[in-house]
Amino acid sequence: MISVCFPRPHGYRYFDYLTQELPEIVGKMFHVSQKREDTFIAGLSMGGYGALKAAVTCPEKYSYAASLSGVVDVGTIFESDAFYSLGEKLVTFDNKNPRGGAEDILLQAKNQIKAGVSLPKLFCACGQQDFLYESNLRFYRELKDATDIEFLEEPGGHVWDFWDRNILRAVNKMPVKQRLREYSQTFIV
Repeated sequence: MISVCFPRPHGYRYFDYLTQELPEIVGKMFHVSQKREDTFIAGLSMGGYGALKAAVTCPEKYSYAASLSGVVDVGTIFESDAFYSLGEKLVTFDNKNPRGGAEDILLQAKNQIKAGVSLPKLFCACGQQDFLYESNLRFYRELKDATDIEFLEEPGGHVWDFWDRNILRAVNKMPVKQRLREYSQTFIV
């Protein structure tokens, strides 16, 4: 499965759609705040990568980002023949290893921090039996002293049981209730 958050040099600009067009559409159709403090993003597996990429690339838009079993090191996936065929590598990455480039979210996060940019609060969860566990742990260790990031690990694999349980934890950490309380107080006479 090709993530909508990869550059797709030979296809549609899904990342722009996800981070620019979709929020504008939702904002126009529903009464949804566009303020950073009211905006959160989360995803699992490739979507976990997408959520973190959005948070790191557009930190002014999000106050919180959660990744469950995220593909936080796309270089590892690119290098694995088990996940991508040559055609998928060409379509998704223009057949170039994304590690060290614009799609490398660890590098991009470090660059943003170095430039003094305030990243959203990050939450990463990964099961200890997940094939992505080591890369998620490394991602956390590389950033924990530089930004507000939390890492949750527990027994589990790359499975719905783990994601169902931990998306609830991620949502419960989002400052939604606090924001609702503040919002509702503005209408009290």
